[in-house]
Amino acid sequence: LEHPQYTRPRTFEGLDIPMVMLDREIPGIAVDSIQIDNAHGGRQATEHLLALGHRRIACIAGPSQVSPSADRVTGYRQALEASGVAFDPGLVERGDFTPSSGYDCARSLMARKKRSTAIFACNDLMAFGAITALAESGLSVPGDVSVVGFDDIGLAAYFNPPLTTVAQPRLEMGRAAARILLERMRDGTLPRRRPVLMNTTLVIRRSSGSPAITSPRTGPWCT
Repeated sequence: LEHPQYTRPRTFEGLDIPMVMLDREIPGIAVDSIQIDNAHGGRQATEHLLALGHRRIACIAGPSQVSPSADRVTGYRQALEASGVAFDPGLVERGDFTPSSGYDCARSLMARKKRSTAIFACNDLMAFGAITALAESGLSVPGDVSVVGFDDIGLAAYFNPPLTTVAQPRLEMGRAAARILLERMRDGTLPRRRPVLMNTTLVIRRSSGSPAITSPRTGPWCT
């Protein structure tokens, strides 16, 4: 459901069948939904990097019209401000959830005079692209730049380096969706909208670490 066409209410108009939306709600559609707390996940990722000592943390966001991406950026901003780090919109690059967009965004971030010491990518695929761009620039992860993703897809644990990421409870979400759908099928008089919000979990792997003070290739880092 990451494609914008699937977030348009008219896509579902006239469908008199039980439905459960996974990963988001759609304005104007009163149906059951199973979602994660995306803002909390964004805070978890950013708080992890802040706890490691990073202060110049960039964010590779997804499409602005997709609510999970927007909520993850909100969490990123909340974590920064709660730690006394000013939110800098210039450190937010917008991708489209694909590896190529993460690659392009990371290249843009690293081309700046004041480079970031960490990147929070709003999904794992963009994080993979970012890590590839960093490697091609001669920067190590996490030696020079830490990277944190979001989703914990299967490849995250086997990437090089294994990706620190925010995991979604996919199994629990699927079970809840099936349970609610069966309830709806048995009893059509249930309230039209029953949202369920689930928590995320930070999975720490080797793509994140403390910031380097200096780099032999680029001189002092700004932290």
